[in-house]
Amino acid sequence: MLALATLLLVPLNIWGTPRPAPHSVSFLAWLRLIVGLPVVLLVPAYFLVPFLAGTDLRARQTANSDALSRTWVLLTAVGLNIVIHFVHFNAFRFLDIPIRWGPLLAIAIVEIAICLTLWGRRLAALEFATPTRSSQAAVAVGVVVVLLFGAWKSAHLTRDSSWYFDNDILNQGWEASEEVGFIALEWADGRPFVQGSSFQPQDLSETLRILNESDRPQQVPVYFLVHGKVGCAAVIAQHDLTDMTSGMSPSSRLGTPVVIEQAPDLPYHGQVERYWEWGAALVADVVQVPPKGRAEVDIRVLPDPSSPEPPRLEDFEILGLANLAGGEVRGELEVLGIHSMHPFQMLNVTENVRWAAEVASTHVLPGHSPPWADPPSTLHQPPVWTYLYAPARELLSPQLVSASMLLMLILFGIVLVGIQAMESQNRALPVSVGASLALALALNAAQHGRLMVSDGSMNFPDNLFALGIFISVVALCTNRQRIFVLWAVLTALLRYPGVAVIGFAGASLMLLDAKRRIQTTEAMVKLGLAIGLFCGVMLGVGGLLGLLPTWLYALYFETIPEHFHNPGEGADPLFKRPVVFFRMWMICGGGALLFAWPFRNQMSRVMSITALLYFPCLAFIHHYSHHYFLPLIGLAVLAPVASIASREPGATQRRMAVALACVCGALFWWANRLSI
Repeated sequence: MLALATLLLVPLNIWGTPRPAPHSVSFLAWLRLIVGLPVVLLVPAYFLVPFLAGTDLRARQTANSDALSRTWVLLTAVGLNIVIHFVHFNAFRFLDIPIRWGPLLAIAIVEIAICLTLWGRRLAALEFATPTRSSQAAVAVGVVVVLLFGAWKSAHLTRDSSWYFDNDILNQGWEASEEVGFIALEWADGRPFVQGSSFQPQDLSETLRILNESDRPQQVPVYFLVHGKVGCAAVIAQHDLTDMTSGMSPSSRLGTPVVIEQAPDLPYHGQVERYWEWGAALVADVVQVPPKGRAEVDIRVLPDPSSPEPPRLEDFEILGLANLAGGEVRGELEVLGIHSMHPFQMLNVTENVRWAAEVASTHVLPGHSPPWADPPSTLHQPPVWTYLYAPARELLSPQLVSASMLLMLILFGIVLVGIQAMESQNRALPVSVGASLALALALNAAQHGRLMVSDGSMNFPDNLFALGIFISVVALCTNRQRIFVLWAVLTALLRYPGVAVIGFAGASLMLLDAKRRIQTTEAMVKLGLAIGLFCGVMLGVGGLLGLLPTWLYALYFETIPEHFHNPGEGADPLFKRPVVFFRMWMICGGGALLFAWPFRNQMSRVMSITALLYFPCLAFIHHYSHHYFLPLIGLAVLAPVASIASREPGATQRRMAVALACVCGALFWWANRLSI
């Protein structure tokens, strides 16, 4: 199936080239996403891991000691495939081969052919363990909850980040007209005006007609969000219909054009990156409509004057809203998946887009500052996430939806890791217990997804970082050393605190389990050697290229000034922050950790200690970004799942599993209601 999906991606990419404007997700893009996501995640690593990971892949709770666990095969293949993507990209870069979908698919097809030729019979002879009924029920629950979450947040997951915007015009205090029911709106060509609907313009100017059926004059605010290429602009023109001459166009009052800028110059901050290749401009104005009369306004799109190509109307999409207050406009756009966003949050989203584009062209490592930065800097983000996101953008879709679909699979991956934590107890669970524990896992995974969707952070590395922590801890506790080292290294190269978090888990397991202290120490030493080798190579390369001071400063900046510079405005006092952070964590799923008591097995204890040790590393940061909570939310539910699964089957175990699921559901509802 994987080989067939890889071959099928070739015609799907041919038919989808060149990529259309990212106004929406095309049918071909959906086909590429459905067919291609397993290819991006698993090819060719899926054909290699049975021979590289050895006994670590075995499902140890079955009678057949040689049977493999499908979950561990898949999770290991995903980790190995990121390493293979890194090799592919940089081999193509060295050979001066374009890093595009064609060469990427060609090398994948060649590697599949080699693997099937060399190990085809051995691959066919592999035996996978038959999952227990409780595991099957748990997987089904996870699939249903993740799909329901995707349906709930579909508008956000499918909207490209180039639609996001930042504009103070919504803070002007404009209100809807006094007699809203007497206002009618239509386009000049007779099309009805539908709030929040978008369309491609038929000309560079579209006219909106506002009709007032009241006996009183009314003020009607109008808003247009214009989506187009960076460098284009939009402007509103109001027609003066009070002094028209027959046969002549009415005079117009032209507003201030709003340019779609890659990096606008903000007061006190200088240039702040906003968009990559596409963006959005919000223009708005208040229209005076006479009693029993009408008014007309134009929304005009202005092509980039510096572009050598002629303007194309299909490069523009116009979304209109009218007769709403500024807060209502934000609410309407939020329903459509369009975020009104703080400039620095837009910077974070766009940086991940740019870094993925850069590693697919000129850069080996992501994290570079934009070209206009003086002095330039680099390594603001470790490389692992970018080497998964970049192939997804090249093979599937350059839009944010590729990251969103990866997020959906990561959420399901969290559930799968939790199921492995359940199964590691080497006892068959009742179906009701397995389903209830899976529901708790899935609800906290949905909590994770809700936090990231709420501020458009689907393309952040923290999603994979959290999953990497969970895989590493479960693999360490179940003595799967090769899988542990692979994912622990990846976790360390996803976010800089990764080494510390894995270190907390390793140290706690060594202290708690004297019988396995030698094995745990061996695993941690292997991890230390791998990280030491990577750091040694980086130090050597940095010294030879003269980049070492820049790299060390980036590490310092991302650790201290970025998180602890204590701004005078908007930051809580230092010792109040842990209280606020703890409250937010408990509401956003952390309260589930209480169900880990009395910490009946080692895995539950290790996860609880790891969460509590990691907490103070985050709690004193001067802001409470959603992505900081993700590892804590997952550990808070994995610990009680492992503890409850280790209980003797019976009424107590069943009641605790159901109670855990109910609490996770209540916390999800509460956090969503509070908009945390």
